[in-house]
Amino acid sequence: VDPKAAARKVIDLNLPAAVHLQITGLMIVLAAALSAMFSAPVDAADQTFMNVLVQNPAITAGLEMVVFVLVVFALWRAGRAFGGTGSFDEVLAVTTWNQVISLVIQVLLIIVIVFLPALVPLLFLATLIWRVYVFVVSLQVAHAFDNVFVTAGVILLSLMGVLMVAGLAAMVFGFYPQGAMS
Repeated sequence: VDPKAAARKVIDLNLPAAVHLQITGLMIVLAAALSAMFSAPVDAADQTFMNVLVQNPAITAGLEMVVFVLVVFALWRAGRAFGGTGSFDEVLAVTTWNQVISLVIQVLLIIVIVFLPALVPLLFLATLIWRVYVFVVSLQVAHAFDNVFVTAGVILLSLMGVLMVAGLAAMVFGFYPQGAMS
């Protein structure tokens, strides 16, 4: 499979942003359902931030959707700042497509866990590397970059920006690392 050709085909579908967001919402809900099915039970009395998220998949899904939109926006703006020509819709299209790929791989890994559990760490690492490669190439196509390293820089810059925004939002809403405010 040629990731560049696949990314071009996804972009050329020219679907509206609302369709991509609905697909992403579906992927997030399905991923949350998979996580809920295979997560260890948590103590209801333990109200740490992560346990609250695990106990409330709707909140988790909502936060994932917000972060997804922030990531797409950051990838679009950083790409434009680096000379990319991709539109928001094109970046949204390839990022959504990568969400679909990730969910399919997650399901396949769950199946492999049942039949060949010893292979899971190796397969997880291999699929992680492949997914990163596919995402970099997809974003390269969306922004029409000539250099894959510029694309990787756009991704790193975007992730740093999203992490800063998420960290500031967490502090504003009173979520601190455990023990930090003792």
